[in-house]
Amino acid sequence: MLTILGVCAGVRIVWVLGYRFVVDMKNRLSGANLPGDLVRPTRGGATMIAWAGKGGIVSSTAANALAAEF
Repeated sequence: MLTILGVCAGVRIVWVLGYRFVVDMKNRLSGANLPGDLVRPTRGGATMIAWAGKGGIVSSTAANALAAEF
């Protein structure tokens, strides 16, 4: 079960960081400028979102790891 947890957490992190990268590249290539009060998403912010959003994955994996007789 730890393997499943690791794979799910890894996919979540890669998905969020990959999305940030694609959006950032699209904005750079198209020359999009954000309004003055908005800032570009940072790598650290994307990492925090990826890490914080995996709570449901941990709970689901823990519940599935319990024995059926529990």
